[in-house]
Amino acid sequence: MSYLLVCTPEEKYVKYKEKCVPYFSTLHETESELQIFCGELHKVEKKLTNEKWELNNNKLLIDESFSIIKICKNKNKIYFATSKSGLEPILYYYKNNTFLLSDNFWEIVNFLEPKEEDIDKDAVIENLNLPYPLFYNTFIKDVNYLPPGYFGEFAIINNELKLKKYFNFKYSPKVSIDMQVATENVDKILNELMKDIKEECGDVQYAVGLSGGLDSRVIPYYAQKNGLNIQSFIFGAKRPHSLFLSRDHKNARELSKIFCIKHSEIEWNKKTLQKRIDLELKNFPLGVPQFFKFEFYDDYDVLLTGGSGMIIGGHSIPENIESITSNELVYHMWGLARTFYPNSLFNQRVQRAFKYLFNKDIKIESNEEWFELICNKEIYSKINQKFVQYIEKRKKANKSNLDIFEEYFNNILGARNRYGGFESGLGTKRSFSIYVPRMLHETLCWRADLLQGRPVLKNLILKYIPSTADIKAQNYEGALNKKDNIVFKIINMLIFIIRGNGTAMEQKYFKYCKNDFKTTMLNSCKWFNNILDLRNHINDIADFDNYRLILTLWKTKMVIDIIENKKYIAFIDKQRKINF
Repeated sequence: MSYLLVCTPEEKYVKYKEKCVPYFSTLHETESELQIFCGELHKVEKKLTNEKWELNNNKLLIDESFSIIKICKNKNKIYFATSKSGLEPILYYYKNNTFLLSDNFWEIVNFLEPKEEDIDKDAVIENLNLPYPLFYNTFIKDVNYLPPGYFGEFAIINNELKLKKYFNFKYSPKVSIDMQVATENVDKILNELMKDIKEECGDVQYAVGLSGGLDSRVIPYYAQKNGLNIQSFIFGAKRPHSLFLSRDHKNARELSKIFCIKHSEIEWNKKTLQKRIDLELKNFPLGVPQFFKFEFYDDYDVLLTGGSGMIIGGHSIPENIESITSNELVYHMWGLARTFYPNSLFNQRVQRAFKYLFNKDIKIESNEEWFELICNKEIYSKINQKFVQYIEKRKKANKSNLDIFEEYFNNILGARNRYGGFESGLGTKRSFSIYVPRMLHETLCWRADLLQGRPVLKNLILKYIPSTADIKAQNYEGALNKKDNIVFKIINMLIFIIRGNGTAMEQKYFKYCKNDFKTTMLNSCKWFNNILDLRNHINDIADFDNYRLILTLWKTKMVIDIIENKKYIAFIDKQRKINF
C-alpha cells in the first residue's frame, strides 16, 4: 500500500506509506504543493516533478509507467494522472461530497465501510464471466479505476471532478516500417530498457520465470548482454504424468543451459496455500486467481517479465479483423481470457487441437444445470450490450476494429495485472515488463500483419538469439525455425500430451483443495449468495472439469466475504497522515 487521499467537507488529508515493490512511491511536500509519485524509474519522477504537467498534459506523453497526484494548496485543486500503460493504478471514488484516491482497493473499502447495497452485483457477475468487471468498475459501486492515459482535476472548493483522456490509443501504420525495421527497433528498445533497469536497480540479483515460451528466450539474452546478473526459475510440476519431464520444464532446462544461468525448479506446496491465498486477497483482490500459478521463492531482488507481451503481436487478434462486423468483434473481445465457458476443459482442448491441426472451428458443448445461474440469456445480453456500446462509442471517434480490440486488450486486461503472480510475485517483488510501456509506442506504428502471431518477436529470436530457435514452443507448436506440416503437427501434439504442461496444473492441485473450496462456498456469509446462490450445486461445480471458473468463483466469494465481515481491516497498513 502506498496512499489514500481523502477530501470531504469535514476533513482533507493524505495517508501515506513509502513503498518499493512492485513499484516505488515517493511523497514531496512544499508550502504550496504535495505530490505523490508511483513508478518504475526515479529519473521519470524527477522529470515530471520539474514539469507543469497539470497545465500541459502533453508532458505526460512519455513511454514510461507511472501514476502521479499533485495537490495545489493555493489553488485548492487536486490533479492526478495515469500513464499510457496504466500499470500503476489509481482508484477513485466520487459521491456524496466525498472524493477519494488510492492505489489500493482495500484502503477505499476501509474508509467507506460498504453495506450490502453498495456491492455492484453486475460487476460481480461480470467478474465470473470475464477476467475483470466491465470496464473500469470494481465490486463496490462508484469505486472505479482511472483508465490508462487519463488526467483528472478535482476542485476542492466546489467539489467538482473533471476527467479527460490525454492519450489516444490508435494505430497509425508507417509504410517505412517493415519486418526488418520493426525487428531492429525492438532490439534497440530492449537494449535501452535493460540499461535503464541496470542504472535504476544496480548490481542486484535479477530473475526471470522460464516457461519455454518466446519471452523466456528474449529476457535472459538482453539481460546478460547489458550486464544484469540473472538467474531463472519455474513453478509447477516437473512430471505431470509421473514418467516424462513436462514440456515447460524441459524447455526451461535447455534455455538455462544455453545462457549458462542458475536455474531453480519450485514445486507447488500445499502447506503454503493459505499463505498465498491471504497474500493474493490482500494485494490482488480484483484479478484472475493466481493460487496455483505462484509459489514463494525469494532468492532474487528484481523480477523481469514478459507481462503484456502480446502488444508486440498477439495470437488473439482475429484474422481479417478490419472486415469483421461489430457483433463478430464483440465475440472476439469477449473471448479474450474469458473466465466462464459453458464447457469442460477437455472439450476446450479438443476444440483448440482441431483448430491447430486443421484450422477449423468445431463446437462441443457441455450441459450443466448451474450454467444458467452464471450466464443465462439475461446476463449474456447485458454484458453483450456493454461491449456493443463500448465499440459504438469508439467507432464514432473513427477508431478501427484493430484499435478497439487492442485498446480493450491493453487498457483493461493488461493494465490490471501489476500485482499478479507472474508480473510481480503477487506484489512481493520489484518488477519490470520488457514490453510495457515502451514497446506500445513502437507497435502503434506497425501494420496489422506485423502484429498477428508475434512475427516480429519470432524474427528477433531467429536473428539475434538463433541458439534458442530449435527449442519447441511452450505449447504443442513446433520449433521457430521449422514450418510444420500436418504430420509434424500431430507428432508435436502427441509429444506435448505425453509430457504434459507443468505450469498449468490447476486440475492436479485442486483435488487437494476441494474441501477448502466447498467450505468457503457453503459458509454462513450471505452477500455473495444473495447475488448468486450456488449452494445446491457446489458438489457438481467442484467436480466439473473447468478449474479457471472454479477458482474464480472461490476467489470472488472470499473477496465479498471479506467485505461483508469487515476483515479488510487486517489489510490496512499503519501510515503517516498529512492534512492539507
